[in-house]
Amino acid sequence: MLSLEIYKYIKEVLRDRPIASAAAEASHPGIRTFSDGTRSVHVVTGEAECRAALTQPQFRQPDFAALLRTALPRGGTTSCIAAEFFETNPINLDGEAHRAARQRFLVTLNALRKTMRPGVESLARRSLAALADAEHRASIPDTCTNFVDGVVGHLLGQLGVPASEAAPWSGGSACIFEFFPSGAMLRKKEDQVRRFLASLRDAPPVDTAIVLSFILQGRDPMLGGLCAFLAGLARAEPDARAQRLTDTDGLRLFRATAPVNYIGRFATSDTEIGEYAIAAGDEVVIMLGLTGGSGLAFGAGAHVCAGQALAIDVTDCWLGELRRVADRVNWPGLRAVRSVPAVFQQYEDIAFDDAPASS
Repeated sequence: MLSLEIYKYIKEVLRDRPIASAAAEASHPGIRTFSDGTRSVHVVTGEAECRAALTQPQFRQPDFAALLRTALPRGGTTSCIAAEFFETNPINLDGEAHRAARQRFLVTLNALRKTMRPGVESLARRSLAALADAEHRASIPDTCTNFVDGVVGHLLGQLGVPASEAAPWSGGSACIFEFFPSGAMLRKKEDQVRRFLASLRDAPPVDTAIVLSFILQGRDPMLGGLCAFLAGLARAEPDARAQRLTDTDGLRLFRATAPVNYIGRFATSDTEIGEYAIAAGDEVVIMLGLTGGSGLAFGAGAHVCAGQALAIDVTDCWLGELRRVADRVNWPGLRAVRSVPAVFQQYEDIAFDDAPASS
């Protein structure tokens, strides 16, 4: 099965242990092509090639809403994630519809940037207190999950979502973006989102697309990036750790960790990436996870992440508190982590360049 073969290759590439594949053809150094005679998929690994696939107008977003409806048949009813999220989110739109939705998102997200700091700083202090507690062997995923879920809840509250003691939407959303998704995980996330939306029926109206963008689109990349950064600090020598903390801001953290490992596009017409021919209808998998430090962590082109400025601001608040408590952290005592949740999967062994960041 071609999809499974490609998915296996993607996972191995992200672990930096490439595997031989009978279905893969030798091709452009930054591109590897898989084909079964009727379908061709190009896995793009080179930085220049990734940027080209993100910015050339011949490449479009997959129709995530249609894919979800195919994966989640419900006796004629539509997928709530498809209807409430993808059909109104800029990630799944093009042309004028995309421009209008993106502008609506930017207005809301920029307003949140002006008001979110006190609450986010308080959440950072509470979540990072465990790292500075000598009696507590802190877990990197637990520490970061507590902070990120707290931030999402804080932002949802500012959008008018009623507060709750639990986070009924918490949990990874990788399954709705995966190249080879798990049907069981899709159904679980679909049911969770359906229950969450039902809980809002008696509340004042909210912009559901923006609310779900925090839950399904923004939560996991931030969680993956923070976890990977903490894991890197825990392994670093003390002087290198101190220098990394001094040098790193929110933008550089995301550039280094590249927590969105890959995204998809398809070609609307015959075109090229560099000198490599791509036929109309071919699929392209853009391996952002291999471009750490390049500035592609938030994508590029018309669909560059609308929430990047807010994500960077939140992360800068977290980094400021981490610097404050860093000398009291038992870094060797942090609980080891093999992998942590992100949009797909962020492995702890990131390539973090300790040279000063460039703008």
